[in-house]
Amino acid sequence: MKLLRNVTAVTAAIALSAGAFALPAVAQDGSEQTNNENTSDVDTGSEENTDGDVAVDEVEEADTAAATTNEGDEDRDFTATDGDTATDTDLIQDLVDAAGESLTQQGDNSPAEGADGAETFQTESAEPAVLTELDIAAKMQEYIAENKKAPLNETWMTRVYNHKDENGNRDWLDHVIGFNASSPSMDMEIPLAVITPDDTFDEKRPTIYMLNGAGGAEQGMDWITATTYSDLEPEENIIEFYKDKNVNVVIPQAGAFSYYTDWVESPQSGYLTQEKILWETFLTKELPDVLENEINGNKKRAIAGMSMSATSALVLAEHNPGFYNAVGSFSGCAATSRPFPNMFANLTVNRGGGNTTQMWGPQGGEYNVYNDGLVNANNLRESEVYVSANSGLPGMTDMGSSKIESQGLSAAAQGSSTLIIEGGIIEAAANSCTHDLKAKMDSQGIDADWNFRPTGTHSWPGWRKDLSESWPTFARGLGLAS
Repeated sequence: MKLLRNVTAVTAAIALSAGAFALPAVAQDGSEQTNNENTSDVDTGSEENTDGDVAVDEVEEADTAAATTNEGDEDRDFTATDGDTATDTDLIQDLVDAAGESLTQQGDNSPAEGADGAETFQTESAEPAVLTELDIAAKMQEYIAENKKAPLNETWMTRVYNHKDENGNRDWLDHVIGFNASSPSMDMEIPLAVITPDDTFDEKRPTIYMLNGAGGAEQGMDWITATTYSDLEPEENIIEFYKDKNVNVVIPQAGAFSYYTDWVESPQSGYLTQEKILWETFLTKELPDVLENEINGNKKRAIAGMSMSATSALVLAEHNPGFYNAVGSFSGCAATSRPFPNMFANLTVNRGGGNTTQMWGPQGGEYNVYNDGLVNANNLRESEVYVSANSGLPGMTDMGSSKIESQGLSAAAQGSSTLIIEGGIIEAAANSCTHDLKAKMDSQGIDADWNFRPTGTHSWPGWRKDLSESWPTFARGLGLAS
């Protein structure tokens, strides 16, 4: 059965990458969407726009716009899988990863054990990042005063600014604090969203680093933007869920298509334009001390990601054993160094303007193996680990029937088709990949919490569930009550 599942996933994913199922991307209003990733203007008054953006000059009308929107889960969850459009998705990569791993290396998952390699490539020292304030309210008010539209990569800020509680107060401004972190190694400024129980940081708390998927904030599909639709339950909303937890949640709002890794060389094109791409150095060396001092961290921390960054979360934890007390990987693929996983990782970074040789050197080479989360899984034994994957079979949130009333039959059917066919294939591959990781960790006596859901595609409904379903694991690792 496993071999059949793997063959099916690989065959289907190859067909997808060749365009055999080249269904059009669906915009959030149900219409066909062109691949216009540079569209940056948004209408700041409406909570949801057909491009996934939000408008500034009408920001005071946000609640009315949110109430009257006809956007549906099928559409937004497919286009929001992790920021890619239908045909070119990183979903193809992430979940064929798994199938490729199993087919090319049955039985032996470790060309090297990774513990030695974890020291070979570590940056010896790094200058600390420089933090400055990012005043979300002031930034939004500037757009309003100048009658300008907010850029796509600031959609998350418009969501925070627009939200009002039942008394009309902009309550999320008390729970999402912005910073800019200047990275010395990359010579770039990275916006940070910090979700906190209050805006004082008076109490010492653990820190959770939550990484975005491939398109991230740059494509308007970060954790805040994709979980703050008005019709979602509080436990599916990252701000509402974490605002009463005794943790600070840090979301780096940059890094599209980077795998949050240290690249061998920069493509200097597309989304990967900086001269040096050293995300691991930034996230593990430059940022933690200075940020956690600023937000009063207690030296306990977790890291998590979905799709592309699910791999990143595992690898960063493996490179720094014991640094993260808890690790979460949602619908990802740990393997990166075998032919199929590497090829489909290449599909992801290619959309950002690069390739895996620029990122990790030759496929199967020493640095590529060092960045293989399956190979180096032994280094996770010092952390509490949560790993999830859906089956790829359509569930209720993937069906168009629940959205016919709000979207109409045609739009609901089209959005559902992309989720069921493409999202299902990718998640089936991720599921297989996750079973490979479980087999490896079980064989080495490494405990983890595994969440294999019987239905669900590679889309946001599952990742929103992961917020609450991963919490017991994170709470245990961070020494908190669940």
